[in-house]
Amino acid sequence: MLLFAINYKGITLMDPTTKDFLVEYDYNVILSWGYSLNSLLVVIGLSIAKQAKLYFKTYEGRYINDLIEMYSKQYKLGVNKTSN
Repeated sequence: MLLFAINYKGITLMDPTTKDFLVEYDYNVILSWGYSLNSLLVVIGLSIAKQAKLYFKTYEGRYINDLIEMYSKQYKLGVNKTSN
């Protein structure tokens, strides 16, 4: 089991006992994501050629998907503001 945290910078996977960060993925390396009735899939990588698929069993996939979508859009808006 893992703790799955979503914030304005990206996704963080944490140890449920110690609360230590195991890995963090910024939105610039999250290529896509999706959900089904009992799972969530997140595809990470720097390109289509170099990617990894993270599969999570959860019944909250729809809500997690929506959060990732909202934060990702805000992240991209912020990146575009700073680059213009």
